[in-house]
Amino acid sequence: VVPTEPSWAAVDLVIEQGKTKVVSLTVDENPVSADHVSFSPVLRATVADVGVPENYAYCTLPDDDAIATIDRKTGLVVDWIAVGHQPMGLALDPMQRTAYVALKGEDAIGVIALNDRRELRRIPLTPGDQPTDLAVIASRSMLVSVNSGSDSVGFFDLRTEMEIARVTTEQRPKTIQVDRDGQRAYVVSDRANSITVI
Repeated sequence: VVPTEPSWAAVDLVIEQGKTKVVSLTVDENPVSADHVSFSPVLRATVADVGVPENYAYCTLPDDDAIATIDRKTGLVVDWIAVGHQPMGLALDPMQRTAYVALKGEDAIGVIALNDRRELRRIPLTPGDQPTDLAVIASRSMLVSVNSGSDSVGFFDLRTEMEIARVTTEQRPKTIQVDRDGQRAYVVSDRANSITVI
């Protein structure tokens, strides 16, 4: 028999403007009563405590305009970072503790401070670029943007956040992989079914 009253769990929660908190609910391991007939769940609520950026993985959520912060040990989502419209690819600069996110729906790149888990600013792209993926080449202080809307790849100086070069690719480029030396970039195009080597 399911109880008529709802189950609840108390939690102390303070949310700063522009921030998010993830509350995890767990059910008591043995919610069935001694008579083995009635069901009386006991809920426990905990608020995730997010530590240093190196302990987490990050995943874009295009439908939610956010980035999920995932604890690498537990696999649980511990935080959400609100960003611009339709975030796609994500590139990390671990030395600067910064993430860059391709905002396809805004023709822009969001700059995220991983220590504070918040968006700092936007790098505007050309209207219609529709970026889908990014790569950081730390040795050259460079950010590379794959622009599916304009069939191009843009190269940005990370010190100035200005575009310094642009290369045409096959139709609808989607993802990018840069080799370990930062000498070549491989851009996969889903429509042309090909790879552009830059």
